[in-house]
Amino acid sequence: MDYAILFDRPTPQPQGRSVADWIRMFIQQPFDGMDEEMKARIIQETEEALAPELCQDGIWTIDYVRIRLRAVKIDI
Repeated sequence: MDYAILFDRPTPQPQGRSVADWIRMFIQQPFDGMDEEMKARIIQETEEALAPELCQDGIWTIDYVRIRLRAVKIDI
């Protein structure tokens, strides 16, 4: 690899979508086998904690960080 960079990629969610929707869609493994009531409580508390920073005027912005890589194949 000859190049790697991390960069912020804030991603606004469609109107009516929140971080809870994002969690339900992309973060499933930590909740495997967990009681549904406990899962819902964790997601709700997470949303409440993040709202002051990630929700402005009813629009949620997911705080992504991406990595971009470039590699070169070396013939041996």
